[in-house]
Amino acid sequence: MVVDLAGASGGKLVSGIGTRQERVNQASSGVIQFAGVAAPIAGRYALTIFYVSGEPLSAVMLINGKGSQTLNFPSSGGYDVVQSITFTIELATGDNILTFGNPTAFTPRMDRITIYG
Repeated sequence: MVVDLAGASGGKLVSGIGTRQERVNQASSGVIQFAGVAAPIAGRYALTIFYVSGEPLSAVMLINGKGSQTLNFPSSGGYDVVQSITFTIELATGDNILTFGNPTAFTPRMDRITIYG
């Protein structure tokens, strides 16, 4: 779900990604996908994620539906503070789809991503 936050890009961010521990056996886990993540050549790229979390959380990322990778996020400094963290990822040539979720817990709320490389 999209929620308002003045410090986020466009004043909005995505909440409800992942699931609550008590809902692990239900099909209610929220995910967010970024489609059309372009890479001119296959290789390593820097993925910067802008996020909000008042506590350390993690997210599971799939690239093109494969190779799950757990990403750990420290607290951003508060539930209304946007912070960024950069990870190195492998992209295929052309358009890629990045999917974020967590089958056992909530992830940080996400603002936006950038790709460099």
